[in-house]
Amino acid sequence: MATTRTVICCCHSTESKIHLTANPAALVAIISYVVVYMLMNLGAFTIAGLIEQQTGSDDLESFSGLSSRSPGLSAFMMFFLFSLVGLPPLAGFAVKWILLSVLWQQHMTVLVVAILANTLFSLFYYMRITRAMYFETSSLPNLKMPASIIWLLTICAGGLFFLFLGWGEMIAFFTHLFTGLFPIME
Repeated sequence: MATTRTVICCCHSTESKIHLTANPAALVAIISYVVVYMLMNLGAFTIAGLIEQQTGSDDLESFSGLSSRSPGLSAFMMFFLFSLVGLPPLAGFAVKWILLSVLWQQHMTVLVVAILANTLFSLFYYMRITRAMYFETSSLPNLKMPASIIWLLTICAGGLFFLFLGWGEMIAFFTHLFTGLFPIME
């Protein structure tokens, strides 16, 4: 009998395969993506770890009924998962859009198509977790959320929210930083 594991897989490995060139726009797009990706993953893996710690399982069933057992935790998880997929209006969308734009301008069509296909796979995968959280019932007990976890999730979600609102400033900051560090890129 096959088990369904809910480890948040690295569905975005295609983006990390981009080779670094002397193109400042490509480097800025990659660094911006990495910063946002770290916040998304930190939030999602923190929640997955908390659920595994308190339920003793990381199966999909351990997420069942999470919206009634811990509404705040399920809202955070949905936020992180949808941002990982790259749905608008979330930070994951902004950086994925920037990355795809740079790749398109460099005529890397195959990589753009691979990233878009990977995004569809991610959407399917993460919607299964969301469906379990909001549309399935569970007899599992309510989860206890330590204050440190609440703070960490709030910082990650807040960072993603502000990076989406200020994505232009983030790009300008990294552009300025890298053209200063690598004058050859100007």
